[in-house]
Amino acid sequence: MNLQEKLDTKQLRTSVLGAGAVGGYVGGMIAREFPVTLLCRSKQAEALRKDGLKVRGHQGEFFVQATSLDQGDNSGPGMRVTEDPRKAVEGADLVLLCVKSQDTEDLVREIAPVLPEHAAVILLQNGVRNKDVANGILGANRSLETVVLFNSLFVNPGEVTLTATESVIFDESESENEAAIVASKLLKDSGIHTRFHKNVRGILWTKLIINLNNGSSALTGGTLFEGLRDPYTRRIARALMGEGMETLRASGIQMEPIPKVDPPKLMWLLKTPGWFAALVMKLLIKPYQDVQSSTWQSRVRGRPTEIDYLNGEIVRLAKEHGREAPLNEKIVELVHRFENEGDHRATLTSKQLLEELGNPE
Repeated sequence: MNLQEKLDTKQLRTSVLGAGAVGGYVGGMIAREFPVTLLCRSKQAEALRKDGLKVRGHQGEFFVQATSLDQGDNSGPGMRVTEDPRKAVEGADLVLLCVKSQDTEDLVREIAPVLPEHAAVILLQNGVRNKDVANGILGANRSLETVVLFNSLFVNPGEVTLTATESVIFDESESENEAAIVASKLLKDSGIHTRFHKNVRGILWTKLIINLNNGSSALTGGTLFEGLRDPYTRRIARALMGEGMETLRASGIQMEPIPKVDPPKLMWLLKTPGWFAALVMKLLIKPYQDVQSSTWQSRVRGRPTEIDYLNGEIVRLAKEHGREAPLNEKIVELVHRFENEGDHRATLTSKQLLEELGNPE
């Protein structure tokens, strides 16, 4: 039975690795119609086994009951949870990788020996390096990268909230690939929008440019709406994104627009008065206005952040082409300093952060 036939008969076995904001939401949506195995940390697994998963989204609020992977019938719709990566992928047809970029290499190395030969790995992650890392371990063309444009929030163990609806984008070059077709349809059938685009890598770089502001918000603790109203934060955002876009141009990398938050338009908006910028963004992307970055969420939970794969990626790219990216490099340094100091909620004011960066215009 091929993947399409398994999907049509609801026998497709899907493993979601990572139960944070993205993995928790995706796993919960899939579990209503299909069998899904969710790899999660011990605290999350305990909460799910006890109370199930609460999902808030554009289709309302619902609960998904969860059982241990080794209990009951694993063939029908529903969620099974495990803390063991190898057990999570046994018998899987599709593996959806939803962990932070810094965890990709270790996790892929752990599952590689037991990953079924026919299983495809679909990357639902931020960052531009995950596909190369995964394929370097699993073999060429074994993993497929996507862009996740919806926004979800990990509220607490056992609860996730969709804060903005958008698509998961697959690369058009994979439009004849059975795994990409089936993964796209699986997500659609589960209530998650998908589409194909000619340049997923370009969109990933565009999203990375926007996410350069995650580093500054991880240092100030501010929401998107607060940042747009604050003159110092707007200057920081312009400086970080401007340095990032200049690095991409010098490296010959072509960005692709993202609906509503295209970087050049966002740069223009950041130069307008704070009240106007906040008003426009509130009208365009209202669900995002009170969202704090995933980098801040990682910090307050005492987890390592993705900063090396966000602002650090610009620093790496600049050095590869004989350039420097001092502003983004400073952000990386500051985030690591705060991580190492142990006070997970310590912050700088936006004015203090601007001064740390040398008061860029």
